[in-house]
Amino acid sequence: MSSCVDSDCYSYLRISVTGRETTRKERSYYGPKGSFSCIFYCYSCDYATKYKKRLETHVIKHLPREHCCELCSYKSFTKRYLKMHMKIHTGERKFSCSKCEFKTMWKHHLVEHELTHGQEKPYACHLCLFKSKTIGNLKAHLKIHDGLRKWKCDYCPYSAVQSHTLKEHMLIHTGEKNHVCTQCDFRTNRRSTLRDHVRYRHEKVKELQCPFCEYKSAHKGNMKSHIRKHTNERPYLCDKCPFRAHTSDVLKRHIMIHTGERNYECDVCSYRSVKEGTMIEHVNSVHFKLAPFMCHHCGYRSARLRVLKTHIMNHFGIRKKACDYPGCTYRSNSQSAMNDHKLVHTSEKPHVCPTCFHRCRTAKLLKRHLVSHEPPKFWCSECDFGTKRQQSLKIHMRIHNESLH
Repeated sequence: MSSCVDSDCYSYLRISVTGRETTRKERSYYGPKGSFSCIFYCYSCDYATKYKKRLETHVIKHLPREHCCELCSYKSFTKRYLKMHMKIHTGERKFSCSKCEFKTMWKHHLVEHELTHGQEKPYACHLCLFKSKTIGNLKAHLKIHDGLRKWKCDYCPYSAVQSHTLKEHMLIHTGEKNHVCTQCDFRTNRRSTLRDHVRYRHEKVKELQCPFCEYKSAHKGNMKSHIRKHTNERPYLCDKCPFRAHTSDVLKRHIMIHTGERNYECDVCSYRSVKEGTMIEHVNSVHFKLAPFMCHHCGYRSARLRVLKTHIMNHFGIRKKACDYPGCTYRSNSQSAMNDHKLVHTSEKPHVCPTCFHRCRTAKLLKRHLVSHEPPKFWCSECDFGTKRQQSLKIHMRIHNESLH
């Protein structure tokens, strides 16, 4: 099968030329470059491109992986790829940065790395304040705004913009840890985690230190996002309410409040959540009654670490966040509470019920309102009365009990 790529036999390919499908060998149908509008298609999947070379590179992915590494479980389509992979085991890194100690096996990695030394970010998003040093990063970012997440997980509501991101996510469900450190026994299901492990433990790459706290990271982008929490810089704006976020992911989750989208649903009750972590906290605290985080000052316990941190600050009278509205003395440790408070000054009610269009000032009030649309869980055995709360049913039953006396 590999000969189809190395020779001029293109049985894997087809071309659409001015609406006509033909084989790659019928070259006369599209003539010299620029004469026709040519699109190259892959027979094995939906991939299409205007460039022949890109299709030839893509087709290799459908070939059997016959070339195996003797030192790990890696398998390759071609000998050339296997040879490139072996550099990981030999430690060969011939491309060096002239401005720091960074070394890599790949030239394109060096090119990407060298961009980190410059401050200019010429590629700007027209929908938010995001800027990038490369057009590739900008294109990936724009897909977030488009909601273009066509790669769906078969096991959970997760979806991804790119196929390789979904493949990495799937390892969470399978439990497979196919990324192996060649210098120790460390294994992981994420390529980025392995890369960080090698950089921190074996290459001794110096981590970036947050100037405000003990947080460390080797990733400049992660550090920038973290520092925004201290400086309260929130460049990502919601177009439906005053909410601002320090990362695009936080804004994306926030927008789900307005759309009513809740990807994670509790198996025990009707609770739904935007985040998987919030759902886990809900199950642990409400159904399993777990509260692993305890305050050593008063014995208070919580299912959420962030709630405990806020609680401890209250012991010392700490209120980090202050309302910037003129004349207002409100302070809080919670950014979400601060966002809700600021709506008092604007009189805005951005949270809308999708059923009756009732408007609420906060997400918590909307959540409380949505309960009114849920069907009753508890029914009276004497009449047609139904309620969502068991306590309400007990109060109602007194009417029937009193009528008996």
